[in-house]
Amino acid sequence: TIFISLILIIPLLEATEYSGSGDCGSTVTESSTVRTSVTGCSGDGFTIGADSITFDCGGVTISGQDNGGTVGIDLNGYKDVSLINCVITNFETGISITNSQQNVLVNLMVINNNNYGLDITNANLTIVTNSLIEDNSVRQFLATDSYNLTFDSNTVDPRPNDYYFRLDGGKYATISNNKFT
Repeated sequence: TIFISLILIIPLLEATEYSGSGDCGSTVTESSTVRTSVTGCSGDGFTIGADSITFDCGGVTISGQDNGGTVGIDLNGYKDVSLINCVITNFETGISITNSQQNVLVNLMVINNNNYGLDITNANLTIVTNSLIEDNSVRQFLATDSYNLTFDSNTVDPRPNDYYFRLDGGKYATISNNKFT
């Protein structure tokens, strides 16, 4: 009897890693990690470009230059995306989620953006949890035509005479265990 052994060697695929201002404007198409702060972005920070990925900032900062029309993280048209451990600051809009569904935002700090902290439009089944959203100029959280949103265990601290959050045209939002200061 002859025994033949076949060993198949497959390289392990590592997630893309981003580090430094040269990564401003990158499109993320696979699960990825940010290793060092990405600062001074004159345009958008990152654009999500695929379904079913995790974008983990590891607690580091993604910051812009306060330029109009810019977004820290732009997620348009993709589903099942997780954004975790990100600090987003100094963009016109911190995070924009449009025409998407089943996305999860966890452990974020969305602070000091010139317009909205979170702008969610037609983004059903989105969950925002354990995040700090504060000191964004116009509105901390805007959800338009979005259904079945969950906004749980967050801290929201607006500027004086500002809105905490606004829901327009959607249904079935669960807002629980949040701290509004």
